[in-house]
Amino acid sequence: MAQMTGRYTGSSESQIQKDLDRISGVDEGDAGGFVALLDEIIGSQLTPDFWEYNLPQNLITSGPGLSPHYQCYLAALNVLDAKMFMLDDRVVDWMDPSQPAVKGTEGHHLFPRAYQEKVLGITDIKRINQAANFATTDWNTNIRIADGSPSDYWPKLVEERSVSAEWLEKQMYWHALPQDWENMSYEEFLSERRRLMAGVTRDAYQLLSGSTAGKTMERVPQFAETIDEPSLAELIESGILAPGDLLDPLAPDWVVDAVINDDGILVIDGMEQFESLKEASHFLGVTNMGGLAFWALETPEGIRPLKDLVLEAGRLQR
Repeated sequence: MAQMTGRYTGSSESQIQKDLDRISGVDEGDAGGFVALLDEIIGSQLTPDFWEYNLPQNLITSGPGLSPHYQCYLAALNVLDAKMFMLDDRVVDWMDPSQPAVKGTEGHHLFPRAYQEKVLGITDIKRINQAANFATTDWNTNIRIADGSPSDYWPKLVEERSVSAEWLEKQMYWHALPQDWENMSYEEFLSERRRLMAGVTRDAYQLLSGSTAGKTMERVPQFAETIDEPSLAELIESGILAPGDLLDPLAPDWVVDAVINDDGILVIDGMEQFESLKEASHFLGVTNMGGLAFWALETPEGIRPLKDLVLEAGRLQR
């Protein structure tokens, strides 16, 4: 609440003292009264009008990294255990500072800058970089988006990566994509997406607080388990990997001796054996990315990320 409303910005000491004065009126040991008072303070700020009008208006801002309201939306994706835009990688793992950084993972424009400049004639960088124009994804997805219009790249992304209607529905919910958004004008898209981003943020707040005020928690999807990656046996059968192949972590600061033996098992440091890349990366303590994103293949031409090899072979559609 404090982040979204800016309660302690500006004259912070004065507002903090007011809140402390109210709290001091609660009898010592009255935990229920303490919680009730905080709920009253929060409820007076996060009203139905706040979610419907104030928060969408506050999301009219350029540069998502500087917007406290956009940061609250990202926090909501964390709370809701959302997947990144058109990926199976989780937002919570991307945000986890204890995990190695996922190379090439960041926010990208849904209406690409070059498309806006060349086709829509929009050159104002503040309009181009509206917070509601960003989604968390990876470089491979950004390459597929390129400079294309949403009406061009979105159907292709859906065809390539959507594994079910339920998967796509969750993607559109988490990333606040209006129905038929790819055919909207830029300004209509921004307006509708801000409204939906506010709804996602509200749902996460209600999930944290146990509140059912406003829209019911039925809007918050139930989350399916992450779809399993191909096993080593499947990768070998498809010709992507072979016995004797040497694998390395894609991150250059990781030094691991890993080889696929004649039985199709990944052997790490000559001892630990794994039948899947994900199990092997989890053994090393890496949980913020899948095995395909963590491992790379040693080739005469250099290190090749396994995810790229699998995508090129058409084996992976997400």
